[in-house]
Amino acid sequence: MVRITRGMAARMEPEGDQKPEAQPEAQPESKAESQQQASTPSTAANLTVPIMVDVVQSETTTVDIAKPETDEPQPQPEPEPAAPTDASTKPVDRPKRRRIRTEKQKVRAAAYNRKKRQQSLAAIRADPLDADASSPRAGRPQSFKALQKLFLKQQHEVRQLKKQAAKSA
Repeated sequence: MVRITRGMAARMEPEGDQKPEAQPEAQPESKAESQQQASTPSTAANLTVPIMVDVVQSETTTVDIAKPETDEPQPQPEPEPAAPTDASTKPVDRPKRRRIRTEKQKVRAAAYNRKKRQQSLAAIRADPLDADASSPRAGRPQSFKALQKLFLKQQHEVRQLKKQAAKSA
């Protein structure tokens, strides 16, 4: 049951040009009747729901669910303020902070990088399959010949394993 004050009930009454629909005083007697009433097709404008008003006397009033009328305006979502385009509010473009290195540090870094690169290339040239694991190209053949060599090596290992399995069985 919904409690409605007299003022609210007065606001919910239909205007003078509309005729209020007659509502039955008693509730439907069985579930079958209530299901029949619920299953009847109706538009949202014609849909009315009886609400018991608990003021001084019990009264029945009709409320249009589709269009509830209230004196209070619906709260409108406030539009977000537009971003100001003032030049003073724009972020200042600052150069990114970079680590300042001395000449001595730059020379040492270049020598270190050169040494590591040479070690990596030497390992790949010696045997592309057994290249240094720390190098970015570790285990990757650099040419077709190296790939062919890898395939033949794996094929040979498979044959050896098959022979050992045949001997042990």
